[in-house]
Amino acid sequence: MNARTATRAYAEAVAYVTGLVRTDRTSAVERERLGLDPIRGLLAALGNPERALACVHLAGSKGKGSTALLCEQLLGAAGLSVGTYTSPHLVEWTERIRIAGRAVAKQVFADAVLAVRDAEPASAGPAPSFFDVLTAAALLELARAGVDVAVLETGLGGRLDATNAIASPRATCITTIELEHADRLGDTLGAIAREKAGIVKPGVPLVIGRLGDEPRAVVEARAHELAAPVWSLADRSAIRPRAAGGWRVSLALETGELDFDVAHPSAVMAEDAALAAACAAVSGCTDAASLSRGAAALERCRVPGRLDILGRAPLRVVDGAHTVASVRSLLELLDALDAPPLDLVVSVTRGKDPRALLAPLLPRAARVHVTTAEPTRSIGAPELAAAVREISPTTPMRVVADPRQSLLAALAETPADGALCATGSLYLAGTALRVLERRR
Repeated sequence: MNARTATRAYAEAVAYVTGLVRTDRTSAVERERLGLDPIRGLLAALGNPERALACVHLAGSKGKGSTALLCEQLLGAAGLSVGTYTSPHLVEWTERIRIAGRAVAKQVFADAVLAVRDAEPASAGPAPSFFDVLTAAALLELARAGVDVAVLETGLGGRLDATNAIASPRATCITTIELEHADRLGDTLGAIAREKAGIVKPGVPLVIGRLGDEPRAVVEARAHELAAPVWSLADRSAIRPRAAGGWRVSLALETGELDFDVAHPSAVMAEDAALAAACAAVSGCTDAASLSRGAAALERCRVPGRLDILGRAPLRVVDGAHTVASVRSLLELLDALDAPPLDLVVSVTRGKDPRALLAPLLPRAARVHVTTAEPTRSIGAPELAAAVREISPTTPMRVVADPRQSLLAALAETPADGALCATGSLYLAGTALRVLERRR
């Protein structure tokens, strides 16, 4: 396939997938579409490629994407061929399917997506969603590539998520549980915990982060029902600050203690690294010596767009924080970096409460740059600007709807000894990476 043909195939695949994305979401429609029958139909039509994969399966309200990518880094450094499926993408659709630490080529992505399209069986039930199609394409491509391990991140919840079509993972993980997507997952922590615990499988080791008492009780009860052994971050890890900066992580595993360093200043990143190492350990995909070698590679770990330090002079931080807890983690990072007053670039996705997200951040801002990261999914810049003005009437503010122009204007105003922070949504994080990484 020549470059022109590959470009056309990629455009065709992206047009097909985006055509499946529902922009007119309602709770009733989303509940109807949540379910495993469509993805199971697709996988059966493709010859059930998922059955050839040794999987690590992750769910959680936040941290699951970072943990998945850190698990990928660790297992790769341990000498294994690793395939990864995460969402959403920040820049290109291809980022959702990764092999050996890199997004697949556009031609490879197109081949997998169009193979799913062409194999879709006729059915009287709900049609596959865009996430069903992408999940089937990812499992097909990872099986074609013959990876040693596939690391899979859920999209929403767990029990009815398309990734839960895998029957026998090597390990499962639930990173955190917060109130989120209440119309689809439930309006209590216990209800949400039951949905996420749907990924737990009989006899398969489960790794859990700091879940809180009620969610933890629900998850552990489900694990007990299924005789799934539980490894808990709260009970079996110690994460201590290093004198030189960063963190010393110690894990108590069945094979003995595992110690490694994480240089990133965020304690949240250290916890995600701990969960990633525990997932690798309990999966049994690698021996103790290789696990230790892989964990050592996490010292310089980075997850693009998540607590992401792009450079200094000026300090540039990009974080797709879109929950109150994520904003708290961002503030802790800024404190650890001793960040000066910020040129703060913000965009917030529709359905989120902009006041709850921005109120903790605005006291840190020297100037606020309000933008619209994604025209159909983000709160409009004028509406978001009104929320900013309500919270912080005197903070200087610039409103530029185009996110690239907003970021460039913010960068131009940020002094060399200042700090620029882009946050509020993963859509903005993707654009910020494109604009700011070129100026590292």
